[in-house]
Order: sequence, then C-alpha cells, then structure tokens
Amino acid sequence: MKAIIILMVALSSCGLLAAREINTRTLALDKSGDLPERFVKVGETYVALSFSYIEPGELMPVVAGDSSLPLYESVESEEGKVSYKMVKEVKLPAGAKGVLLLGWIGPEGPRYLAVDDDFLSAKYDKWLLINTASKEVAFRIGDDNKPLRLKANSVQNYQLTAREGTGVSVVGQAKWGEEVKTFYSTYWPVRAGERGIVIFFYHKGERIALRKITDILLKPKEKSTE
Repeated sequence: MKAIIILMVALSSCGLLAAREINTRTLALDKSGDLPERFVKVGETYVALSFSYIEPGELMPVVAGDSSLPLYESVESEEGKVSYKMVKEVKLPAGAKGVLLLGWIGPEGPRYLAVDDDFLSAKYDKWLLINTASKEVAFRIGDDNKPLRLKANSVQNYQLTAREGTGVSVVGQAKWGEEVKTFYSTYWPVRAGERGIVIFFYHKGERIALRKITDILLKPKEKSTE
C-alpha cells in the first residue's frame, strides 16, 4: 500500500494522473548546439525527439499530463536493460490541443518551450510569430496594417489579411538607444497550403535577425464517395 501511495504522489506531481494525448511537433530555434537526446511517450512506446532547424518535425500524438509534457532520457542498466527516466517537465499552454515544442541551448543548458499550435486546424492565414530577443520588435505585415508589437521573449498568433495567391510587404523595426531602426524589409508571397513561422533572434551580438519558415499544411482528407 505504501508503494502505491508513493507512486500516486509521483504521478500527481508530474500531472500524469490526468494523462492525455497532445499533438506535438518540434523545432530547433537556432544552431547554437546539439540538444541532448530526449524521449517522449507515444502510446506504449518511447520515441526520440528530433529537433530540426529547417522545419518543424512530424506530428506525434504524445502522452502528456494535464498541464505538462514529460521528457525522458534512456538509462541502461549493468545487465543491458534499457529504461526511461523523466528528466524534464515542459509546461503546456492552458487548453492547448496541439503544441510546437521549441528547443535551444541557453547559457545554462538546454531549454524547451511548448507553444500553443493546433496544427491540425492551421490555415494559410494563421501565422506564428516568435520573438526570442530580449528587445521589443515592431513588425508590420502589409502596407495598410499597423505594426504589431512583439514583446521580448514572446509568442503571438497573427491573422493575415492577405488572400491566397497574393503577397505582402513586411518590415521589422526595433529601438537602439533613442533611435528606431529597420532591420528587415522585403516582400513575401502568400501561398495556398502553407503558412509562415517567423522567428526573431539575436545575431552577432545586438543585431536582430529574422528567419521565416515555410510551414507546409496538411491537406484536407478527401471525402469518401461510397
């Protein structure tokens, strides 16, 4: 009985008493270093996470708690038996049906952030903006729109007003001292079947750079003719 109580306390502390599946993809924020091998539970098996800098990983229905996503490392015994030990709990956004799990190497080691992102219902005009810099960024998409202010270290969803098959001008600005400077300006096409993930980050010191990832959306399932 004592062992059962201890197990229940342990499961409760990591939120697994209310276990559920949450659709999860991964993305490396930068090339600063290799993230350690971590596993998640998919069904009854453990699957190694793969963080790509180029594009989000494949969608996986990962077993999570009510409020956190556990990450595991593999442990091999002297007899060669492999088991999995939970080493990290990543906080989940409240009410999220799916998440984009961001990974990067910070000053104190590997860091993870689960961003609310229901990829199964994503559309071409719902973009994801991620500001990893410790400086507010003003970002304007479209000539007629007001700049969107992205606070330091924040994530926002953006509702695009442009139609499929058109294009938009984009301008990124930030403040250095008392001067506002433009650090990015170009024109982006808006295509059917894909959306943008836009990441702002520091490059070579205080210089802010922008990386746009083309996120290919899932094609709608064809209706059966039977």
